[in-house]
Amino acid sequence: MRKTQNKKVNGNVFKTIVRSVVKEELEKTEQRLEQHLTRNLSQVIDEKFEENYTKYRDDVVTKIDKAIGEMKKYNEELAVHSGQHVEINDRLDNLEAIHPQGRHQ
Repeated sequence: MRKTQNKKVNGNVFKTIVRSVVKEELEKTEQRLEQHLTRNLSQVIDEKFEENYTKYRDDVVTKIDKAIGEMKKYNEELAVHSGQHVEINDRLDNLEAIHPQGRHQ
C-alpha cells in the first residue's frame, strides 16, 4: 500500500510543479502579449487620430479660406458701394445748392 501512496504523492508533486511552471510561463506570455497589444493599439489610435485630425483640419482650413474670400469680396463691394454713396451725396449737395427748396428758381 505504501508504494501506491508514494506514486500518488509523486504524481501530485509532478503535476504541481508542471502546473506552476506552465502558469508562470503563461503569465509571462500574457504580460508580453498585453504589452505588445497595448503598444499596437496605441499606435493604431495615434495613426487614426492623426488621420482624422488632418482631415478635419484640412476641412476647417478650406472652409475658413472660402469664408475669408467671401468676406474680402464683400468688403470690396462695400468699398465700391460706399464710394457711390459719397458721389451721390456730393451730387445731391450740388443739386440742393442750385435748387434750394427742391424747386427751380
